[in-house]
Amino acid sequence: MRTADAATVDLLLAGPRGRTVCWEVVADAVPAARAAVRAAAADPAGTRHVVDALRSAGDVAPTPADVSRALDLAVAGVRYWQPPDEQDAVLADPRVVAALEPVARAVLAAPSTGWWSQPCTTAAQVLTAYDDAAPARGEGVLAALDAWRARVVAEEREAGGRRRPVSGSWWSTPASAGLTRTTRRLPDGTAPGFDLVEDGDGWDVVTAYAVDVPAGARVLELTGPEDVAALVADHPLEVTASRQRDWYEATGRSGRWLVPDHRAIADAYDGVHVTVLAWAAAAGRALPVGEGTATVLAGWDPDATYWYADDVTICTPGRRWCRDDARWRRDVAR
Repeated sequence: MRTADAATVDLLLAGPRGRTVCWEVVADAVPAARAAVRAAAADPAGTRHVVDALRSAGDVAPTPADVSRALDLAVAGVRYWQPPDEQDAVLADPRVVAALEPVARAVLAAPSTGWWSQPCTTAAQVLTAYDDAAPARGEGVLAALDAWRARVVAEEREAGGRRRPVSGSWWSTPASAGLTRTTRRLPDGTAPGFDLVEDGDGWDVVTAYAVDVPAGARVLELTGPEDVAALVADHPLEVTASRQRDWYEATGRSGRWLVPDHRAIADAYDGVHVTVLAWAAAAGRALPVGEGTATVLAGWDPDATYWYADDVTICTPGRRWCRDDARWRRDVAR
């Protein structure tokens, strides 16, 4: 069995999504746990009961199904346009974080999480299309990113002219640029992109396309919050006016906000990949960038790579999958 070092355990527990993964792995096994969280949300003095419930769980040995379900729920729980929910607030208490450490260690030791810290597997990337829609192909990438940056700048200018900030764009990805977005192929033929989609629609039908990534593609790996902040520091684009309402609600921070300038990134890299552990540690947090600025990793799904090059192409016909009792099965009829 693999073992997890202290730094990796700390990384998983650093962010609200990582703590949610650990919580969901253990909570159903401890009948008093969920009730204790609800009570602690109303009265912080009850946090000790959450700690007691977690300590009563003993050794945890999560199955692949346990881990998959917990990660699904952590992704489904993102809300970058409103305050953290009561559970997130309770799980952020340092005493609860300490009580979750054995769970985090067990999660990271599980064979089914071995890929969570692995870099982009360029030889086995999958583009996922949803509900029989045509696949999004990143063509004319630089022109698309020029248009994306122009929209962000215009949106920021418009938002800056309002008396009050309004809710609007909350993501920090180039989601509207139409870039190719892929995740790795898993041993069972599925891909994280089937389920692990922030603010997704819970699709029951997906089509998976194998993608050809040219040899020598320059992929930047984001392995933790520091990498996310460094990417923004190297390629900053200010979005304070257009993001402040949503990101203040989500993080409680007021100040200047930045996102990565994805057009500038395209001059240096062919793709940017976020590991599952980086997502778990960074997503939804106010990450300091420097000189009173910060960013939020929002809308970037676990294990997703955004491609900034035209020569990343679909190389096989799509394979259709259908969800059956929470499991994905190949559609043999098509």
